[in-house]
Amino acid sequence: MNRRWNRQFENICKAISGHGMQRNSRGLVLFIILLFSTGCSITSDGWNAQGVQAFQNGDHRGAVQKFQYALNADSTNSDSFYNLGRVYHEIGKKNGDDAFLLEA
Repeated sequence: MNRRWNRQFENICKAISGHGMQRNSRGLVLFIILLFSTGCSITSDGWNAQGVQAFQNGDHRGAVQKFQYALNADSTNSDSFYNLGRVYHEIGKKNGDDAFLLEA
């Protein structure tokens, strides 16, 4: 097992250093697979920060999605609850939609 990981690491290093296009592509794909398979994940605070950024950019739908992801990661994140309510309130005001205002 350890030998396999060493070989994969060597391939990644070769890919990053640019030795051969075919190896480079395989190494990059391997690196991406390893990166995502190691359990890399965005924390609740990270999702919340992305939601704030989306809201500031006027992407209300994206903001709702990010705040919901934040709450899925940590259902006690009060900032995400507040921010989600704020977005629902803004959508309700813009669209005259009482359902969003009630959800807020």
